[in-house]
Amino acid sequence: MYCIVETAKPLAQTATDIDAGGEGLIYRHVPEHGTTLCLLTVVGFCKPMMRNFSCNMQVSQSTAISLCRRINMEKYVDGFVIPISKEKVIEYRLKAEKAGAIWMEHGALAYWECLGDDLDTEGLISFKNAAKTKSGEAVIFSWIVYESREHRDRVNTAVMADPRFVEMMEPGFQPFDCKRMIYGGFKKLVEF
Repeated sequence: MYCIVETAKPLAQTATDIDAGGEGLIYRHVPEHGTTLCLLTVVGFCKPMMRNFSCNMQVSQSTAISLCRRINMEKYVDGFVIPISKEKVIEYRLKAEKAGAIWMEHGALAYWECLGDDLDTEGLISFKNAAKTKSGEAVIFSWIVYESREHRDRVNTAVMADPRFVEMMEPGFQPFDCKRMIYGGFKKLVEF
């Protein structure tokens, strides 16, 4: 188990304190709080360490690392809305699985591809209308998450240069019309 702790000490002093305890794993400064967030092994707490930190919660390593990343990360999202023939959805899914693996390999934090299901809400603009779907078409709603816009640009540059992706983008290889795709980059506003 790991312990998430927070201290008002500056990052350099916190790093020194943790290194002295020998069990520091992650320490990140949280500027908006004026504190430093630390991830420590519970077994590594010794009396000097206990004087420096109070344990806020005990969590698994993967949860603790995820929490550290979420608190410290700006986050940026590329969003897509794609009209596609219902007959091409299986083909699209197979290609999306390959594309997602490439994006994740080059550093994306998350990759989602979703097929429209409940799209007809009365009184609202539906995704089908926004995507200008035709008879026999479905809607794909997708997003890719990055650390920041700069990180997005680096990851996308690497993906676009990847021979596996270049092959997937050859004319006639896509199961949808790229010119009809809705696309944009978004800054994180709220995250839970």
